[in-house]
Amino acid sequence: MKKISLTLFFSITAILFAQNNVEFTEKNFPDNKTGLKTAQANFEKGDEEYYLGPQAWEGALKFYLKAHEFNPNNARLNFQIASIYRQLNNTHTAADFYEKALALDKEYRNRALLPLAEELHLDGQWDKAIDMYTEYSNLLNSKEANKIELENLDGSLELEKKYVIMRISQCNNGKKNVRDSIPIIMLNMGPQINSKYPDYTAAVNATEDLIVFTSRRTGSTGGAIDPESPFQKEDIYYSTKNQDGTWNAAKQIKGDVNSPDHDAVVWLSPKGDKIIIYRYNKNDNGDLFESEYKGGTWTSPEPMKMINSKYRETHACYSPDGNTIYFTTANPKVATKGGLDICYVTKDSEGKWSEPKEIDAINTMYNEESPFIKSDGKTFYFSSQGHTSIGGFDIFKCEINGSQFSTPKNVGFPINSTSNDVFIFFTEDGKKAFFDSDRKGGQGEKDIYEMYILDAIKLPLIVEVYDERTNQLIATDLSVIETGYIPVEIDMKNNFVGNYSSLIGVSKFYTADARAEGYESKKVKFNTRFEKVPDFDTVVIKQKIYLKPNFPPIVMKCDLKDKKTLIQVNGEVEITSGDNIIAKLQTVDGKCEYRLEIDVDYQVIVIAKGYKMVTTNLRFTKDDLQKTIYLGNFDLEELEIGDKFVLKNVYFDYNKSNLRSESINELNILKEFLHENPDVRVEVSAHTDNRGSANYNYALSDSRAASVMEWLVSNGIDAGRLTSKGYGFDQPIAPNDTEENMQLNRRVEFKIIK
Repeated sequence: MKKISLTLFFSITAILFAQNNVEFTEKNFPDNKTGLKTAQANFEKGDEEYYLGPQAWEGALKFYLKAHEFNPNNARLNFQIASIYRQLNNTHTAADFYEKALALDKEYRNRALLPLAEELHLDGQWDKAIDMYTEYSNLLNSKEANKIELENLDGSLELEKKYVIMRISQCNNGKKNVRDSIPIIMLNMGPQINSKYPDYTAAVNATEDLIVFTSRRTGSTGGAIDPESPFQKEDIYYSTKNQDGTWNAAKQIKGDVNSPDHDAVVWLSPKGDKIIIYRYNKNDNGDLFESEYKGGTWTSPEPMKMINSKYRETHACYSPDGNTIYFTTANPKVATKGGLDICYVTKDSEGKWSEPKEIDAINTMYNEESPFIKSDGKTFYFSSQGHTSIGGFDIFKCEINGSQFSTPKNVGFPINSTSNDVFIFFTEDGKKAFFDSDRKGGQGEKDIYEMYILDAIKLPLIVEVYDERTNQLIATDLSVIETGYIPVEIDMKNNFVGNYSSLIGVSKFYTADARAEGYESKKVKFNTRFEKVPDFDTVVIKQKIYLKPNFPPIVMKCDLKDKKTLIQVNGEVEITSGDNIIAKLQTVDGKCEYRLEIDVDYQVIVIAKGYKMVTTNLRFTKDDLQKTIYLGNFDLEELEIGDKFVLKNVYFDYNKSNLRSESINELNILKEFLHENPDVRVEVSAHTDNRGSANYNYALSDSRAASVMEWLVSNGIDAGRLTSKGYGFDQPIAPNDTEENMQLNRRVEFKIIK
C-alpha cells in the first residue's frame, strides 16, 4: 500500500510541475485572437447555462467542450466539465477531467479531491481512490478544513469525515469482493423499458407479465424539472409482456397516481393489484402511500398512516402473509442507528397495526434502504451503505428465523458494483430479480436490469448410453462430474436400462464418463452455457453416448429344411427388433447367416412357399459370448387348410378399429407371407375378451378384422384372396380370469381357408 501511495504521489507531483494553468488571455494566445474570442464566448455561455441550474447542464457542457477544444489546459474549465459529467454519471470521463484540473492548479485540490476519489471509486480503481480519499481525509483533519466546500448537505465536518471513512472501507471491501463473483446473467431491459433518463425501482407480478417502475424521463405529470437535478420529477410507468416474451413500450400508469411532484413505486403485490408509492414533498421529506387496481385503473393513493411520520419514509414491502410491513424511516424515535434505518410493524388478529420496531441486526450508522422479503417468508434483502458495501449502496441478504435476523451477507459482485445498487425485486420462484443501477454500459443515467440467479436455476439432464453397433440402450456405470476448481459428482438416477437423469446448474462445465463390461469406456464433455438467454423453464440438457463393443458378434447360421423329408427349403428370413426391421435374408440352398449383438431383443420370422410361418425370439447376453456361432435350424411343416397364426403385435386405439402405426411391421409379415404363397386364401379374424356385451364385441371385432383386410388390399393383396370376420369373445384361447389372459384373448389371427 505504501509503495502504491508513493508512486501516485510522485506521479501527481510530476504532473503539477509539468503542466501549468492556461488562462483564456491574449498573452497566452497572441497568434489566434479570433479563435480566442470565440472560445471565450463559449466559456461564458457555458457559465451562463451552468448557473441556471441542473436542467441546463447538458447545454452548458456543449459550450464548455467547444471552449476546451481551443484550450484544454484551463483548470476551471476542466473542473466545470468534470462536475457536469459527474452529474450525468459519466464516471471515467469525469475522473479524467478532475485529474486534469488538479494537475493544472493546486487551488482545486480542496474542491476536486473528493469528487475525483468518488469517480475513481466508481471506475473500480480501488488503490487510486483510497489514496485520494486518504488525502482528502488528511485535509479534513488539517488547519485548512475550514476552507473546504463540504459535500454533505448539512455542512457538517464530522459527517464529512464519517463519510470518507465509509468510502475507504468500501474500497477495501471492493478489492476483496470483486474476486468472489457469483454466477448470474444480467440483462439490460432495453429501450422498451429504459430511457436515457433515470429508470429504477422495478417490480413485477407473480406471472411476470406486468412490470411497474419509476422514471424521470421527459413527459412527466406537470412537466416540472427538479431544481436539484437536470431531470424531470418522478412518475410511475408500467409495461406488459407479449406472448413472445417481449415487453411493450412503457406508459405512464393509469389512474390518479402520478402527481406534479415526485411519485415513485417501491413495491408491487404478487397479484399485481396493489402498489406502494413514495411521494416526496418539502414539508415532511416524503411519505409512503398505497394504491389498488380496480375497474381497469389505479385508485387515488392513500397514506400508510401505520408507518408514516413527520420524518422521511422511503421504501416498504409487505410480508407474503400481509401481516408485516418492513419499511425505511429517518424517524429518530425508532431509527436509532443513524440516517435511514429499516423498521417493521405487525398486524394483529383484529387488523390493528403495532408500533414500529427497529431491526437491530441489519441497521448500521449509515443509511439502509429497500427492504424486500421473498415469497418464502424467510429470505430478506435490503440495501446499505454500511456492512461490507463496495460502493455507495450495496444489496445484502439475511435469513429470518422467527423474529431473529441472521448476519447480513453481501450478495456479491457483479450484482453489487461500485455504483449505487439500491433496489432489488425477486420473482416468485426466486430464479430472477429486477434491480436498477447506474453502472457502466447502460441506456441512460440509471437503468433497470433483469438478472437470472444461476445458482437458483436447475436444468433437467438426461443421459442415454447406447451400443454403437445396434443403437440399443445398454446398462452402464455412469458418472457425471461438474468440473471446476473443486470437482463435484452429480447424483444420477437410473430410470431404466441405459437412461439416467438428474438436475444440473447453468453456465457450468461437465464430464460424463460411461463404462460397461465388454465395451470401450468413453468420456463426453458438455456445458450449460448459452449464447442467448433461453426460457430456462423449457430447457432440457440431453446427452447421448455411444459405446464401442470390444467383443466379436454372435453369428446366427440358419438352415431351413422340410420337417418330413429333411430336404433343404429356400425362403425368406426376416429379423426384427422392436419396431425396426434389422434384415431380410433370402436363403441359398436353405442357408443364410447374420451377425447378432448381445443385449438386444430379436424376433426371427421364417417364411417359405407352401410352409407354415415360423417365429422365434432371441436375446443374447454377455454369458453367451463364448457362443460365437448360433445355429438356427428351422424344420418347416407344410401348410394345411385350417392352420391359424396369431399376429402378436397388431394394435388399435382404445374402443376403436383404427390401426396404430406400431402394427405395420406385423402386418408386413402377413403381406410377405401372402406374396410368398400366391395361391393361398386366408380369413382375417379379430377377437376380444368378455368385457362388454356380446353385440358390442361382435361389432368391434368385425370392424377391426375389416381394418386389417383393408390395409392388406391397399398394400397390393388381391381382395379375392381375403375374407374378414369378428368373433367377439366366442373363441378365447385362455380363461378370461386375469388381465394377462384377457390380453391374450384380444388378438388378430389369420387362418388358411384354401
